[in-house]
Amino acid sequence: MLKEANELNERRKRRISLDELIETVAVHMGIEAEEILSSSRKRLISKARALISYLAICEMGYSGTEVSRNLDIKGASVSECVERGKKILENESDIRQNLIS
Repeated sequence: MLKEANELNERRKRRISLDELIETVAVHMGIEAEEILSSSRKRLISKARALISYLAICEMGYSGTEVSRNLDIKGASVSECVERGKKILENESDIRQNLIS
């Protein structure tokens, strides 16, 4: 458990701006950052928002309010995105390495 806490602390030290995270996820997923910030409900864009939400809140220590404001979505939606993002990263573990390494 101590090892996990130290790893989380190290990841939070490498915190990047939310704009940079959005751009990184957009490039990784082959979409434009503007699409992530749009009101689109396309599956790929929803997946990108979920990844951003999870990484920003759980890995980098941003608040849900900050993420909500940057993605222009409601707070409850951010919470749902975090849960989806967690599942995505559990099933596709290589994504984390590509996005925050």
